[in-house]
Amino acid sequence: MKKTSGYYRVLLLMAAAFGLTVSGNADIITFSGQIDIIFEDDGTGVFAGSPLGSAVNGFIDDQTFNGEVTVGGTTVTFGCCIAAGGLDVTDNLILDADTVALLNSLPGSPGFAIGQTVDGVDIEGDVMVTDSHRLEAGVSYILRPDAFASGDLGEYPFAPNDVLLALFFIIEEDGDNDVYDIIGVFASD
Repeated sequence: MKKTSGYYRVLLLMAAAFGLTVSGNADIITFSGQIDIIFEDDGTGVFAGSPLGSAVNGFIDDQTFNGEVTVGGTTVTFGCCIAAGGLDVTDNLILDADTVALLNSLPGSPGFAIGQTVDGVDIEGDVMVTDSHRLEAGVSYILRPDAFASGDLGEYPFAPNDVLLALFFIIEEDGDNDVYDIIGVFASD
């Protein structure tokens, strides 16, 4: 994913604060919602042309990082880890203005503030969908700042009441160029 993509900034901030690959008790995380933001769609990706509001659903295993994502009627099954990070835990991330603007533009955002401290979890897998296109899909949780006391790997999984915002994302790249990049908020139950 290129460094100018919108979702890349969120992932970079979360990983830069304190990213660790962890494993633990396997859990299948299901997600559904709609495309809330399209950062890039150059027309060449697997899900190219899917408009804002398109239905998205899928699942990912938090230990193997295998999963599946469906947009409209197209489904992609993925594994890990060609370049995806698997499972990352972030402790004490301080939100900057760009990240706050992005998060606050999403439906259901609790209203983040510049300088606010949060914790986070990013779970992602990937697959080569063509000879040159790699698709990465996963989920990110923005958590209360006290969800993790440190970077201790034993702190995952997090308590459900620590979730401030739950997102899914899909990024497809052709080499270093994003060809498709979207995020959405988990639908409320």
